[in-house]
Amino acid sequence: MVYHDKINPSRAMLVGQFTAHVAHSSDKKLTLRVNDQLMPATRAASCLLEARSKDQVLCWGDGENIYVTDVLELDAGERRLRLHEAITELTGTHLAIKMDEEFSIHTKIFRTVSKHWQQWSGHIDVTAKRMIQMITHCTAHFHERHQKVDQLDARKVGTSMLQADDAIIQQADAQIIVGKEDIRMDAKRISMG
Repeated sequence: MVYHDKINPSRAMLVGQFTAHVAHSSDKKLTLRVNDQLMPATRAASCLLEARSKDQVLCWGDGENIYVTDVLELDAGERRLRLHEAITELTGTHLAIKMDEEFSIHTKIFRTVSKHWQQWSGHIDVTAKRMIQMITHCTAHFHERHQKVDQLDARKVGTSMLQADDAIIQQADAQIIVGKEDIRMDAKRISMG
């Protein structure tokens, strides 16, 4: 229930649940318009949707503070889902994220841990200073793949197999082939020099 003086409302008179419109917003701090008066409010940790100017919001007043608990009606424009700092994990049996245009993740460290990981993409670009992959079994099918490493490309494997239907071309200023026991070249014709 809300107790307030319509002529001169104050936070001390706003107790319980009520609705308001957002006048200004910045991160977690909001300014609400209540009965034509401006009052500061805080976005509650449970209010994950970003509230902006002209939105209608559901509020809770305790006589000292006003918390925005829900966004009821959106004004035009795109919105952000803002997780509270205390939320470090989303758990469940299934999570689906669907985007019509773009999905971006900006982070210092990005880790994926999965028993089975599938990726379908028409076009993928990876730009990384350092990338570590630990995969038990990986099958990748590409129509075309381009890879550029500016400095060091080091690989350590048990057995390495490379098979090409047409040709394998390797170019370098210097190339060293070392075998502990045997180096074998089989062809109808071997040209050197």
